[in-house]
Amino acid sequence: MSTIKKWNHVLSGLSIGLVFLLLFLLFHSSQGHLDSPELPPITDFPVSSINAIAINHSTDSIGLILHPTGIELLNQASDGYSQQKLSALVYKICHLSALRIIHPSQDTDYSLSQYGLDTPSSSISLIPAQGETMRFYLGNKNPIDGSCYAKTEHDDTVYLISPDDTSMLTQSLSQLRILDLYPPLAADQLEKLEKLQVTCDGRTWSILRGADDSGSLYHLSEPVQLPLDWQTAYKKIMEPFLKLVPDTFLSDFASPSEYGLDHPSITLTAVIDGNEYVSYFSPADGDRWYCMSRQTSQICSIPAGLVSFMTQDYMEFLSNSVYSRNLADISSLTLSKNGESQEIQISGDGIYLEGRAGNQVYDYQMLADFHKHITAIPAAGLMESSDIVNTAPFMALTFTLRNGQTDILEFLPVSDRLCAISVNGNIDFLTYTSVLRDIVTYFEAFTGKSFDD
Repeated sequence: MSTIKKWNHVLSGLSIGLVFLLLFLLFHSSQGHLDSPELPPITDFPVSSINAIAINHSTDSIGLILHPTGIELLNQASDGYSQQKLSALVYKICHLSALRIIHPSQDTDYSLSQYGLDTPSSSISLIPAQGETMRFYLGNKNPIDGSCYAKTEHDDTVYLISPDDTSMLTQSLSQLRILDLYPPLAADQLEKLEKLQVTCDGRTWSILRGADDSGSLYHLSEPVQLPLDWQTAYKKIMEPFLKLVPDTFLSDFASPSEYGLDHPSITLTAVIDGNEYVSYFSPADGDRWYCMSRQTSQICSIPAGLVSFMTQDYMEFLSNSVYSRNLADISSLTLSKNGESQEIQISGDGIYLEGRAGNQVYDYQMLADFHKHITAIPAAGLMESSDIVNTAPFMALTFTLRNGQTDILEFLPVSDRLCAISVNGNIDFLTYTSVLRDIVTYFEAFTGKSFDD
């Protein structure tokens, strides 16, 4: 490309950039004055100086009485309403800032009607312990980002407040309810979750918390007992569970049958700190679900995306292997095939674990690598009744544990590609025949002996 052409491209780019900059400045100048370097707050009161707050929306009115011990609703039972939500609302009303000043009070070249402030959509009054009531108004919302115009009672300065502040200030009374289906849990409080059971369209899976020999924090207990890959389980189960909070209150008097919750598509049971919490879910129109807590009978709705983790097949949560044991718990590993056996003895602790096969001794790193490959037994599918086999096992892998327990894995041929896995006599899954060949290969390499085929 010639130098002239390069400069033409550069100049074209600069021209486009200048056009966008001009449009940006014109847009903001049409909205009023540009951001003031230091904006005075719309409200700035210590919460302790306020006795009550009155909020009047076009469709709802909320009265709040502030006490040192909490916030009371005026003419409304406060049970069932979130003190956390009420406190956040009160604090925001007492400390409201503006994004920018649209028109200062001395600017007479505008009408309040163009901002919806001649007939405000909301008025909010702060009633102090001493002094006069302070009142401000909310006007039109910006349909693009949800920001809103505002002004105080005795000043015609027009402010713009942020979308987040607008959303908080315009909450309906029902949005201030406690909508949680179970006690809120933070990510660092998962030890309180003892059980999670999901029944979706007649199929149930459960996970349990507790010490097990696999070293997994949680394990699948239903329909089969298997370890879970923690990273997968946390991402696909725990994170969505912690976010499972409805966002819209519907009714606390309606019959569940009106929302299909008498025969729900999903039933969730959570045991937290020894207490059981049961919730029901049924699909609504669009991308939402109805839900109800059995404890409160309060009917709400929730985005479908928050419910989707419960519609997954439990196979999605399994670890990389259908069997798992902590290496430190194993005293020996034995592979039996065609009437022959090869054994590896394991002793020591921590990084001083070592494996012995005949006269060969292997350090911790080599032993850990071998153990990882031997226990990498992926599930290729569920064992169906049509897969039942009556043939003798192709081979058996025995884990003898230091506590005296013995786990026996038998591999039974199903086809050229698949075999069934029997774990202590229970057959739940299929795996690939190539896995068997890999296990034999690793054993032969580790012991230095070959099996007769």
